[in-house]
Amino acid sequence: MKKHLIALAALALLASAPLSAQSGLGGLLKNLTNNETVKNVLESVTGISLNTSIVGNWDFKGSAIALSGEDITANVAAAAASNTLAAQVDPYLEKIGVKSGAFQLGFAADSSFALVYGEKLYSGTYTIKGSDITMTFAKGVKLPKISGTASVTSDNLKILFKANSVLKLLKKLTAATAGSNQTIATVNTLIKNYSGMQLGFDLVKMK
Repeated sequence: MKKHLIALAALALLASAPLSAQSGLGGLLKNLTNNETVKNVLESVTGISLNTSIVGNWDFKGSAIALSGEDITANVAAAAASNTLAAQVDPYLEKIGVKSGAFQLGFAADSSFALVYGEKLYSGTYTIKGSDITMTFAKGVKLPKISGTASVTSDNLKILFKANSVLKLLKKLTAATAGSNQTIATVNTLIKNYSGMQLGFDLVKMK
């Protein structure tokens, strides 16, 4: 019981710090994952190692696209097509500010996350079971709940969603960006011929 109280106090102290888009991932989430005292307390209470899973801060590297075929030959072709399609999509995402240094995600061990897009910071909670991930934005944040799959290594995180879901999220995020609707419509045109495809984010671990 005492450990739980200490953990909650530590999180409350960190969470009380003011957040901005500039300090969001470098503030609360960085403290949660880098502060040794907090790490030790949380690991002893939850049994979760903060050096594994998706916990950490991640910077956008490029779009992640998954196409699937019905057999091995088709899957090899699908993988090649995915890379080609990602190379076509990335320049359009860059136009609306979804690019390295401007689009970042941070996941904390307490199931909270933060998304930095340009000068804006959005927060929420996430659940993850195996490779299935659901991200729910905080009340008052007019962004849709979104579910998909995640795969992670020590330095790379890929999160994939149904294409229409991630386009809906991007449309909401970029509503104030000039020309965003047309840009997203162009991305939709590029991918609409691929039924069942998944679209998402290829992220690299921030040092």
